[in-house]
Amino acid sequence: MIKRLRLKFVVVATFVVVAVLGGIITIINVVNYANLNADADRVLESLSEDRGAMPIPQDDPKRPDEPMQFMPPGTRGAGYFTVTVSDGEIKDVNVSMIPQLNETQAESLIKNVLEKGQTDGYYDYYKIKKISDTNGDKYIFLDCSKELYSSENFLRTSIIIGLSATVLIFGLIWIFSSVAIKPIAESYSKQKRFITDANHEIKTPLAIIGATNEVMELEFGKNEWTDTINNQVKKLTALTEKLVFLSRMDEENAEIPMAEFDISQTVIEVSEPFKNLAKVSGKTFEVKIEPNLKCVGDVSLIGQLVNLLLDNAFKYSDPAGSIELDLLQSGKNCKIVVSNTTDGVDAKNLDKLFDRFYRADKSRNSETGGNGIGLSVAKSIVNIHKGKISVRSDDGKNIAFTVII
Repeated sequence: MIKRLRLKFVVVATFVVVAVLGGIITIINVVNYANLNADADRVLESLSEDRGAMPIPQDDPKRPDEPMQFMPPGTRGAGYFTVTVSDGEIKDVNVSMIPQLNETQAESLIKNVLEKGQTDGYYDYYKIKKISDTNGDKYIFLDCSKELYSSENFLRTSIIIGLSATVLIFGLIWIFSSVAIKPIAESYSKQKRFITDANHEIKTPLAIIGATNEVMELEFGKNEWTDTINNQVKKLTALTEKLVFLSRMDEENAEIPMAEFDISQTVIEVSEPFKNLAKVSGKTFEVKIEPNLKCVGDVSLIGQLVNLLLDNAFKYSDPAGSIELDLLQSGKNCKIVVSNTTDGVDAKNLDKLFDRFYRADKSRNSETGGNGIGLSVAKSIVNIHKGKISVRSDDGKNIAFTVII
């Protein structure tokens, strides 16, 4: 259990840190790309104002020692080319401002753009802007390859750094997680030791009380007092056994022998005594079991699981209620469903039924004799078999426990 808790702590902590780190990396790259895009838009806007011509350098009269200022600054050295199209035909191609491209390549690019009907945005590593007048449509292609390559490299680098940081963070959290959960581990260890010690300490006085009560029955005969003592001894004995069982199930190295067995036969054998109980208590008990179903697990524990679910159903069903036990094939697994009618159940607290010492109907505790630990044992048995157990109540009057194993 401690190992599972430590792993869960590490996974959750790492996930939180990675989520924050990933968010930061994403925001930085989005802002970087937005700035790149905004710069390209400013350059294209400046070029479109001059019909695709680079703004003419002008002397600044206020700064005679710094002539030839370009407007806007973002257009300095920008590689671009223009193509004029009229009635679907290419009229002019100007590649004078982009030496790495010839007219044939430019014409190929504009044809692809025209086929797609694109008038703005990015095509390859060029950002496009279309301006129209009486002479036709002029397409301006701004070369953003340098900026886009830089942005891609930055993104790639940040991802590599992020992944490296994730591995480092996971390692550090794993190393220091033992320190973080040490108090929990010590508390859990003390709890298990207490349960084991208490079991040994309680068993002896319970045995003495039981034996003394038997002597009293032989001497003075049975009466309501001796019956009460017997019931309480049995109740405490069963409780201590269940607590020890739960403690053993929680251990990391609990070894449970697993083998294939006929679960249909096991469920039939466990359910038989409850048929007599149904007749005595005036309840209806219906059993539906598919024959010859096989299951891999511990046959005694599975039998105990079915017994606990049926015992719970009989204890907490209404006085003239009905209980149903179903065993059927569910894909590669077996499904056990135990349902019963009730006087009413709180659908909001169904998950708490598996908590130790929790009982939904406290008013009937003295009648049922339950201690609120049976379903916890049932859940532990299911967990040790890597199965699933769930509970549902659709109308608040019927409750069903489903086990997939």
